[in-house]
Amino acid sequence: MECDRNTTILGCSGVLVVGLVVLLSFSFATVEPTEWAIAKNKISKQIDKDSIYEGGRHLIGPLYSFITFPATYKTIEFSDDRRYSNGEALKTSTKEGVPIYLHVSFQYQLVK
Repeated sequence: MECDRNTTILGCSGVLVVGLVVLLSFSFATVEPTEWAIAKNKISKQIDKDSIYEGGRHLIGPLYSFITFPATYKTIEFSDDRRYSNGEALKTSTKEGVPIYLHVSFQYQLVK
């Protein structure tokens, strides 16, 4: 009788420990070194506006996930200037067939 009680306690403790390990493993999320993130509740879809997470592994809880954003300053340019461009100038034409070459550049940066 005493052996059954000890086995039951040991079995329940093992199940509890395994459950806590699984719960803890779902509580971590990662952010890449070149990103920032904000936490979003998976159930209520509410965003935690008070915290911005930088790159790394974070304990946010099992009910949250990250929405990530680039943390670097980026310039995208389409032009014939090979020193800076990401691609050739954008080529199109008007309704009358007159060729148009668009040289476009834009920049963005997520401000913390």
